[in-house]
Parts: sequence; structure tokens; C-alpha cells
Amino acid sequence: MFKLVKDTTSWWPVAWNGVAEDGSLVENRIEVQFVLVGRSEFKKMFLAQAAEDEDGDDRDRAVAARIMRNWRGIGDEDGKPLPFTPEFRDQWLDIPTVPAAVLAAYARLLMAAPEVREKNLNPSPAPGPAAAPAAGATPQPSRKASGNGERRKKTSRG
Repeated sequence: MFKLVKDTTSWWPVAWNGVAEDGSLVENRIEVQFVLVGRSEFKKMFLAQAAEDEDGDDRDRAVAARIMRNWRGIGDEDGKPLPFTPEFRDQWLDIPTVPAAVLAAYARLLMAAPEVREKNLNPSPAPGPAAAPAAGATPQPSRKASGNGERRKKTSRG
């Protein structure tokens, strides 16, 4: 049975690019517990924040702060897990690429895109035997049927 409740929350992965101490690029990943709001509420959050300020970055940070309830996977410099507090949340949201990553993850969550979530959580599988051509096989061009038994002319657009 589907339950219609006032405040629904869900954990979802958030990934963003960063730079390590040695200068190499890294992809950071954590999980955020989001509050699920309806489309009209989400739209209102963006419009209300946009009316208050002209800076899109400030709007993104404010909306991200509004939809977050908790996190997993953020630690201090010693690796000790940091609690989700307004101060730590704001410090994290001050990293330039984070607010956009939070909003992108939230949009995927609202679309209920399980393939995106699974793709983000699982490594890519190794190619199987179907990916390799058979020994001695000659590639054949693919042909599409036109549906009426006639070949259609290809036209180019300039």
C-alpha cells in the first residue's frame, strides 16, 4: 500500500568533482537524506529564492540546504564521521561544485530514476564474450526495413 505522508525522506547518492591535495582530479561520493517535496513546492523554493537575490549560486545553496536532512560519508581531516549540522552543511555547500551536484542528484531522485542510482553505486561490469566479434567474422552493415518493402531515399540537410 502506498502511504501518503507529510514529510517523506529518502537517501540518494551525490557525486561531485574535486581536486586532491596532490592536484589529481577525484570524484567524491556521499549519500544525502533528502526531503521529498512536490513539484509545486520545489518550484516555489526556486522562485522565492530568486526573488530575494540575483545570485544563482546563493539560490542553489539555499534550496540545497532546504531539501537536505542528513548525510553519510563526510568526515573530518582524521576520517572521523562529521554529524549533519547547519554549520557543517553550510561549509560543505560552500564548495563551488557541491550545490549544483546536490540539486542534480535531487532532480534524479524526484524522477525516481533507479538506473541512475544503481549506476552511481555500482562499478561498470567487465565486457562479456558478446562484446567481442566472433573469430573470422566479417562485419555486416545493418539494414533497416522501411515498413512498406521499398527502400527510402536518404536526403542530406545543408
